[in-house]
Amino acid sequence: MLEQFDDVIIAEYDILQDKLTFLPQSQRMLLLDQLSYCHFSQNYKETNIVLPDDWRVIENLFVNLSDEEVYKCEVRMQFHDGVYKWCMLDMLVKQRYHQPYKIICKITDISQHKAKLESLEAKAIRDAMTGLYQKNTFQEKVSKLIEYNVKGCFLILDLDNLMKILYLIFDYPHKHYTFKYFEV
Repeated sequence: MLEQFDDVIIAEYDILQDKLTFLPQSQRMLLLDQLSYCHFSQNYKETNIVLPDDWRVIENLFVNLSDEEVYKCEVRMQFHDGVYKWCMLDMLVKQRYHQPYKIICKITDISQHKAKLESLEAKAIRDAMTGLYQKNTFQEKVSKLIEYNVKGCFLILDLDNLMKILYLIFDYPHKHYTFKYFEV
C-alpha cells in the first residue's frame, strides 16, 4: 500500500540498532547509494542524504526527543538528479518502557512551496514601483546594522520639485530609472 504514495518518502530509524532504513521507492526520489545505513549515528555526516549545513537542525531535534509525538523540521535533501531540495520531515517517536526506540519519518518535497514563499516574501519587502525597501524591512535592516555596530552614514534628501530636477538632469521622465539611480 505504501508504494501508492510516490511523492512521499518513508524512513525508519531504529535507535537501539542504530540503523536508518528507507523504503525501496525512496530511491526513485532521493540519491541513495543503499536503502539501509548501519551505525548511522556515527556515520551520518559521511552520507550525502542531507545537506551538511542542515544536519545541525536534525541533531538539535534528537537532543529533545521525548514522548510519542510528531516532530517537524525543514532540511535540504539530495534528490536523484543530484540537486538538494527543501523537504519537510515529519518524525514520529515511538517509545518502549518510556524510552525512545524508533523514529518513523515521512519526508515530503516542499521545494516548490518554498520557492513560491520566497518569491512572495521578496515581493513583500520591496515597493513594486520603485524597488526600494518597504518601511518595515528598511527599519529591520538598519536595526541589524546598529546592533552589529556597523559604521556608516545615512542620508535623507527631501527635494521640492524633484521631478523637475530629474527632467533637467536626465532629460527623460522615467521614474523607475531615477529611483534606482538615487537608491545607491
